Amino acid sequence: MTKLQEFALFKKECLKWAKRWGLEDWRYDFSLKELDGDIADCGTDSINRIITLELSTIKPFSASFIRETAKHEIIHVLIGDLRSLGCARFLTTDEWDAAEHRVVRKLEGLL
Repeated sequence: MTKLQEFALFKKECLKWAKRWGLEDWRYDFSLKELDGDIADCGTDSINRIITLELSTIKPFSASFIRETAKHEIIHVLIGDLRSLGCARFLTTDEWDAAEHRVVRKLEGLL
């Protein structure tokens, strides 16, 4: 499998999990680049609702490994709002409650 084929599979799998878990309220940007020691990376811009997903160019990966990696990265999206709020210096109870309930509602559909 070429790097471009791996990248296409990564994008397809990420979008599949995002749809399955109801995470379609984000814009997804993908890139293929050299990552220092990482296989993939997920960046979250909660304010603008943009997810940046990157796949490493460093070495070849099997199709099954790419599928699992895509699922892993979309789990980061699932909890992205909670992480963003957890890193905020100031946080209201209402902001935390709203983010928590977004994740709870997604998990209700999964469990």
